[in-house]
Amino acid sequence: MSSFQGILGSRVLQKYHKLIGQLLLALLVVGYWLYAWQLERISYEVAPPNIWSQVVTSYPLFSVAESVVLFLFEFLSPRVLRHLIPLVVGFWLARVVVVRFLESFYDLSDRSMAKSLLGRLMNLGAPNRSMGSLGHNQETVALRQNPQLRVGGPGFIHVSPGSAVLTEVNGHIAHVYGPDSHALSRFESPRAIVDLRPQERKSEEIEIVTSDGIDLTATISVTFHVDSAGQAPTRDQPFPFSSDAARQTAYAETNLLGGKIAQWDELTLEVAISELARLVTESRLDELINIEKQGIYPHPRIKSELERRVGEIIRPHGVEIREIHLGRFELPDPVVHQTIRYWQTFWKQKRRNEFEQEVPTPETVELAEQQAKARLVESIATELHRVQRQGVGIGQRREVAYRMIGELENTLLALDVDDQNQTAPLVLSRLSTLKRRLRRDKAEFSNQDDLPKLTDG
Repeated sequence: MSSFQGILGSRVLQKYHKLIGQLLLALLVVGYWLYAWQLERISYEVAPPNIWSQVVTSYPLFSVAESVVLFLFEFLSPRVLRHLIPLVVGFWLARVVVVRFLESFYDLSDRSMAKSLLGRLMNLGAPNRSMGSLGHNQETVALRQNPQLRVGGPGFIHVSPGSAVLTEVNGHIAHVYGPDSHALSRFESPRAIVDLRPQERKSEEIEIVTSDGIDLTATISVTFHVDSAGQAPTRDQPFPFSSDAARQTAYAETNLLGGKIAQWDELTLEVAISELARLVTESRLDELINIEKQGIYPHPRIKSELERRVGEIIRPHGVEIREIHLGRFELPDPVVHQTIRYWQTFWKQKRRNEFEQEVPTPETVELAEQQAKARLVESIATELHRVQRQGVGIGQRREVAYRMIGELENTLLALDVDDQNQTAPLVLSRLSTLKRRLRRDKAEFSNQDDLPKLTDG
């Protein structure tokens, strides 16, 4: 029998068994009917019925079939048919009992549903009743809420595009049907609906901790779909899938806290969140936000490593990762302020080191001297312009000169070390001498030549 089943298939074997059973039942009924005919010993050959005598008289040719017709009259005689009353009543009572049993056993909504199920089970030909249309817009839980789908075939279902349906027979996997119309065998029921379209799941404000104890928050988005096993999309099948992958996703369920059951799409996001927390735990804060020597930011590196890890974990469940988008890491305010101060100090120190490592050249020295002289001239011109606007008289020349010398000293002292040339100490010394002379000498300067020279140039 196993070889016959392997050749014809399970469905043909089921139809064969049902046909044999119904033929045996029909033979038993006919045998009982013949027994009742023999029991009554009715003989119309001696005294045929009046109706047949009239027919033969009017149409003599019918006398050729007289033996057959008289047998039928005997076989269908009320005296014989009365023996079939127990069979008819028995069949009717059996149907009522079976209908009520199916209604109670499968928890059907009403008796008409049970009669429909019995009619489908007794049908000899191909399934001729539709059990409904299934698609990704329906939840798997809805399959168990539909009594007709919960019990199963025979019947046919229509699977909408972008979906796949996994069926079972008595708790065992039967088939995985793609988008099309499919006939279900006896008691073959849909177990799960798998959405073949690309899925995206997102989680915000994920709390994670670095290896050095810094709390971070991040946003993650995962794009994935049922594993296609390398098949390219076509016009007839825009969402290719592997039957093994669809079977694995249908059974990929995880019990979460609170009694919630995570399906394959929710499980993928949970795995991505878990691996992200593990990656961050393995890294320090500076490794997450600093720039690497190769010019690659750690963020893309972590994203690539996260896609690799999640793909390895979730692939056995029939899921193929398309992309993981990782948002920026949000730091606590004290850490942000400390980071800003760190980078300010870092860049200042870097500029200082670069300047100290720079070798001075005659061109740079000459440029620095010119800048220092330009600042001196600008300071003197500004003071003279201010004095001119105030209309200073001859008697106030000593005070004007004293103030100008003070401005020159402040200008020299305010210059950066980088702008001071080798003549700056000499100029400051001569300015100090000039100020002492102005304080000591009360007399007015009659000639500008009496003032000491600031520089030799």
